[in-house]
Amino acid sequence: MRKYKKGRKEKIIKIVQQDDHLILPYSTLKRFMNEKNEISVLDLNDFDNVQVIKKRPKTYHTETNYFIPEYDEEVKKSETLIGSLNAKIKKIIEEIENDSEPSVQIDRKVLKKQIIAIVTVEFHRLVIVDDEKLKQYCEQQQQRNDDVDKKLLIEGTLTKERAEYSANFRKKAASLKSFRPYAQNLLGSKNDNIDSMYKGFEAYILYIPNSYDYSFWLPPFHFIGNEMFLYLVISPKIALAMYPPQMSTKALNGLKINRDFFVEADKKKVDWINSRTLECIGVMPVGFKEIIGGRTDMDDLCKLFKQLNEHIVTEKKSVVVSEIKGLLKDELSVFRSIIALHLMCGNKGADTDLVIESEVFDKEHIKLDMYEEIGKEFKKYGFNLRIESVV
Repeated sequence: MRKYKKGRKEKIIKIVQQDDHLILPYSTLKRFMNEKNEISVLDLNDFDNVQVIKKRPKTYHTETNYFIPEYDEEVKKSETLIGSLNAKIKKIIEEIENDSEPSVQIDRKVLKKQIIAIVTVEFHRLVIVDDEKLKQYCEQQQQRNDDVDKKLLIEGTLTKERAEYSANFRKKAASLKSFRPYAQNLLGSKNDNIDSMYKGFEAYILYIPNSYDYSFWLPPFHFIGNEMFLYLVISPKIALAMYPPQMSTKALNGLKINRDFFVEADKKKVDWINSRTLECIGVMPVGFKEIIGGRTDMDDLCKLFKQLNEHIVTEKKSVVVSEIKGLLKDELSVFRSIIALHLMCGNKGADTDLVIESEVFDKEHIKLDMYEEIGKEFKKYGFNLRIESVV
C-alpha cells in the first residue's frame, strides 16, 4: 500500500503490478487493431532498416508501474475522456449518415477545453519519456528555483523548509533517472504555452464515413499541431481539430460540414493530415520514431523510404537523388518525398543543394511548368532544388 496526500485528505492507493503505456494510450491503440488484434507500425528509427512490424497494443511501449499512482489517475482521466468522446462522436456520425434526429450533443466550447486538456497530458507524457526534452524541463525548473531562492535570500525570507525543498530538488535533478519520476507532476499541470497558442482557436470534428477505405494515421504522440492547426487523432476514422478563425475557411474549403462543426474529411484532406503526421517523426526520440496506420499505407510509405535510401547520395552540403524512375508522380508523392528527404538528410541544415534527375519525375503527370512551384515546396524544408536531365 502507498499513501499520499491529496489536498487535506489522505488517500490510500493499492499498488497493482501493471504495464503502463508510456505515451500512446492502450485504448487508442486498440482502435487501430486489425482482425488479428495487431497494429501495423512503420519503424523509422533506422533509415537503413525501415520496416513495417506487427505489434500487440497491450505491449506497445510499456513499462511496469511506470506512472506514480497519483499521476496515473491524471493519465487515466485523459484516456477515459478520449474514449467517451469517441463513443459520442461515433453515435453522432451514425445519425448524420442515417439522416436521423440528434440524440447526442457535444458542446463545442467544452470540446475545445477537452482537446487542450488531452493534448497537454499527451505532450507531457512525451516530455517525460524524451531525454532531451526532459533535460530541458529539468534545467528550466532548476533555473526557476534558483531565481526564487535568490530573491528570498535577498529579502531575508528564505525558510528552512524552502532550503530543504531546493536541496531535495537539486538532488533529484542530478540525473535524468532520478528526475523522471519527479517530473510526472507535469501530468497534473497546465501548460501555459499550449493554452496561449490555442486560446483563440475553434474546435471541429473531422470524420471519415465508414464506407470509405482511407483512414487517419496515429501520430507518435497522439496529435500534431502548430500555430496554424491542431489535429488529435483518436481513431482511424476520427480526428479532433482546431484552427484559428482566420484559417478555418481555407483549411475546410470544399468539405461538407454537418451540425456546424462536424466535417466530412475527403481523401485529399486526410492525405495532407497524414503527411503532417509523418513530419512529426523528426521531433521524436530514437525508439519512438514510429507511425501506426493501415497495413497498405504503411507498406507504401516503407517502400518510399527504402527507395530513397537506396538511391540518394549525400555529401557535405548536397543530396543527389537518381535512378528512381517516375517516383514523383503527383502533389502527394512530391510532398511526402520532401518530408522523407528532410527526415533523412535534415541534419545538413538549411540551404542544402538537392539534385534530382529528371527521370525521377513522372513526365506524364509532372510537367515542366510545375517545376518552379515544386522547387518552392522543397525550399520550405531547406532544399535548393536543381533538376538535371539524364543523358
